[in-house]
Amino acid sequence: MCGITGLWKRNLKNKEVFLEDINKMTDSITHRGPDDRGIYTEQNIGLGLGFRRLSIIDLSETGHQPMISPSGRFTVIFNGEIYNYKDLKKELLKEKNISFKGSSDTEVLVNLFENWGIERTLKKLNGMFAIGLWDKKDRLLTLARDRIGIKPLYYGFQKGDFIFGSELRTVKKNSNFQGEIDREALGLFFKHNYIPAPYSIYKGIKKLEPAHYLQIDEDHNIVKKSYWPIERITEENLKNPFHSTFESMVDELERLLVDSIEKRMVSDVPLGTFLSGGIDS
Repeated sequence: MCGITGLWKRNLKNKEVFLEDINKMTDSITHRGPDDRGIYTEQNIGLGLGFRRLSIIDLSETGHQPMISPSGRFTVIFNGEIYNYKDLKKELLKEKNISFKGSSDTEVLVNLFENWGIERTLKKLNGMFAIGLWDKKDRLLTLARDRIGIKPLYYGFQKGDFIFGSELRTVKKNSNFQGEIDREALGLFFKHNYIPAPYSIYKGIKKLEPAHYLQIDEDHNIVKKSYWPIERITEENLKNPFHSTFESMVDELERLLVDSIEKRMVSDVPLGTFLSGGIDS
């Protein structure tokens, strides 16, 4: 499952508190990743990234996170799985002469960001993910979430600290967390029986919407963008529906299901496939 977390303090007054915060935030999601732990910090600017790993692909040290790109410019923390990472690796190797140290999808991902940039990489990804990416050169932090929003990602400001994580429990471990209930979100909960994105139950903390990424600079200015416009894609598909015989549609559905399941069976540990009858399936 894995888990990511991080913070960026605008005013770093106490480095001990900063280090205590990022360690507590990281350790709060140990249940998501019991196999490995990693922390990256730039103490001079109060930036910290934390990761807990559940090892699925490349169980060795070469799959350790946070992972730094070959040039040293980018550092990535990544929860999820990129199903088409082998195809993307082949495509990248046709363009660049890159020497990979391991076989993880994380290493492919950080190399894609370094060579293709944010937008092109995200549009190419087939997978479920929550990503934190630090650009050391441009002093820019990027957060991204998969197209459908399978992997959760919370973010927001608390007393000047920008904090994010896979779960609310990790942002709550920040020493500046206030915990004020968002009454608008509470109203939405009673109306819908859940809290829709971008809201969370806490004021100042939001959920990053599916198919979106945000970037925050050192002045804590935020820009948020969609990289996969589902409304436009839906409209285009409705204008061009799939016309065929019933038998052909059954065959196409089977092909898509088999292809989807095969992509999800890539693993270096025992793995199972389950088909649930839940409404979300």
